[in-house]
Amino acid sequence: MRQITLIDQTIREGMQFQGVMFSYDQRLKMLEFQEALGVDVCQAGYPSAHPEEAAMVKALAGHARQHGFTIRVAALGRAFLPDAKILVDTGITDIHFHLHLPPDAPLPSLENTFSHLVPVIDFVRTARPDAVISLAVLDMGKTPLPQLEAAIRFLNRHHLVDILSLPDTSGIMAPNQVMDRIGHAAALAKDMAVSIHCHNDLGMASANCVMGVLAGARMLEVSVAGIGERNGIGDLYLTARILADQGIETGFSHDRIDQVKKYYGFVDDIVREQTGQGLI
Repeated sequence: MRQITLIDQTIREGMQFQGVMFSYDQRLKMLEFQEALGVDVCQAGYPSAHPEEAAMVKALAGHARQHGFTIRVAALGRAFLPDAKILVDTGITDIHFHLHLPPDAPLPSLENTFSHLVPVIDFVRTARPDAVISLAVLDMGKTPLPQLEAAIRFLNRHHLVDILSLPDTSGIMAPNQVMDRIGHAAALAKDMAVSIHCHNDLGMASANCVMGVLAGARMLEVSVAGIGERNGIGDLYLTARILADQGIETGFSHDRIDQVKKYYGFVDDIVREQTGQGLI
């Protein structure tokens, strides 16, 4: 059975749901649910947004280490040096960056854009030799194929990152388009693991996540009930369940229904209390 890595983004994406703000205790409880259910990576926040956000990520990572959790704590930031320093200071080793590729950018200018990555990655590798670095290249649905190919070749040539995250940030792709794009990217990516992250603007996020994994993505980025920016992203339980039926293992204990319901209910209760509307 093929095994992929599951990244639960309920905390970081959930904070982009209108009106939602997770406390440290709420994040800690979510991290504990994720650990109990076999999630590989918890994307715990966006530290450069505010010093308090950075402190929460640092505390969650410390808690996971202190209690011998198998789950890895990650966080997201922009792919430039100030954010890299903040991410490193939290003590995490799973460091996730994002970088916008203008859809109309000529290919020569992309080389310059990506050259700015080199000192950022060098800093992280020096400060955290054991770091697992992910780079989200935005936006898969709007980036022309030649630009995406050029980005992958540059990353390969310089051995910059461990994971290439390809988000359909605008949520405009259909499953067949995702399968074609991810399949092509995975073939070019060589040693880089391709990760799939799909938004739900057209109601396709979970289906797109499944098709991306079937096409060759080795990592999956999802959340409880698909909570996230705008209409959200792929659903944690649905994607894990469907992939298991397809012979692909995520490690997520989708068959522990009572525990899954408690996790979903916990997040839903927070959202209902803070916004007056539920997720489930």
